Amino acid sequence: MDTDEAAVGVYQHENGILLVGTSVDVQALAERFDASSKNTVKLTPDLLLAAGAAFQGFCVAQAQSGRWVKLTAESATVLRQAGITASTKDGMLAGVARGPAGSIAAHLRFKPAVLATPAAPMVLAATVTAMAFRQAAKDMTDYLQEIDLKVEQLLAETRNTEVSRLRGISLALDEATRIHEQLGTVSSTTWSKIQGDSTDLHIALSSALEHLRGFADDAGTAVSSSEFSSVTGKIRSQLPFWLAVLSTAITLQDRLAVLEIARVTATAPLELDNHRAAIELARADRLGGVSRAVRSLAGAFHRLDLLTNGEKLRHPRRSTQIDANVNTINAQLAAFAHHARLENLALIDARNRSWRGAVGEVPKAARDKAKALGARVTTAGEQAVLDMAARIEDKRRQDPPTDPGSDVTLRDPE
Repeated sequence: MDTDEAAVGVYQHENGILLVGTSVDVQALAERFDASSKNTVKLTPDLLLAAGAAFQGFCVAQAQSGRWVKLTAESATVLRQAGITASTKDGMLAGVARGPAGSIAAHLRFKPAVLATPAAPMVLAATVTAMAFRQAAKDMTDYLQEIDLKVEQLLAETRNTEVSRLRGISLALDEATRIHEQLGTVSSTTWSKIQGDSTDLHIALSSALEHLRGFADDAGTAVSSSEFSSVTGKIRSQLPFWLAVLSTAITLQDRLAVLEIARVTATAPLELDNHRAAIELARADRLGGVSRAVRSLAGAFHRLDLLTNGEKLRHPRRSTQIDANVNTINAQLAAFAHHARLENLALIDARNRSWRGAVGEVPKAARDKAKALGARVTTAGEQAVLDMAARIEDKRRQDPPTDPGSDVTLRDPE
């Protein structure tokens, strides 16, 4: 290769893009693919070594740096503009981007690469998957920091035996990860200490999902404003805790999967592709269950429309508090869904809608009923409410209802 020419190894997979080469060239190319630092992550030393060695005849000695780039619309566009297209039926590609030293990002040329061994494509695919899992785990950790709840605090706030095991698993994975990063492999001794942790993680995840389903059931059976107020108040206070348990279980599962991929890479590289695919499928199944539970809970609050206008007007403060509870719950679910990468979550905006809608609609309903032959109301209480509705509507503009605060107090569920 011309000394004035730079080269960067490029590998694209559905889980992301790998870039391997000199620090300057990799950084320049990574920024062209995606300017967001969140979507561009440095490879760990062990993964950099494996990825650099996979390109035969390519600058193994130049593999000073590596980046994982999230496959986004922006990065995919750069691939197409550079003439980098997948040539295999599974959509994967491996090649070398070349260009003038110091300006490879602006003048790159792409040619398919010859990989070092038959197992090299599997190693590269496993590397991309491992980095995607690491980033997913980081996203969930960011979520826990956003809600100001660390794993240690979470586990200290519950006497639940199943959940408390997460602390031991977290410590074991910390140790295994440090050893892995130092040695570049996961030994049989290290793996034996963590391989059984998946069962406890599934138990913790199931426990959290069961609580979310229970919340949805509670919201689904509420009928009166009193019941809605009680249920939404309970969910508002307890939901952050169980979303944090759920996030922690998901994070630890992803960290365990990274170490499992490293273990199979070292012990059975020819089986790596099938094993990686199985891990991805299992993760998709887990997240599918999480998505269904979250959507079920979010959908339960669409039943707020079942509250009669009369009841909303009889209990304006309670109705306003219900709206505040639901909006806080929606915010909690939206934050979790964003970091867990759950899309198209249907949330309602209940802020004061029930009260204002009731006040605006009841007078018209009263007039329509008065004109109808034999029109009657269900109860004397509702008749009194209807008589007052017009006066309330006039006063509303002069004295609009205030919006209550949405602070959330996290406490250990009873």
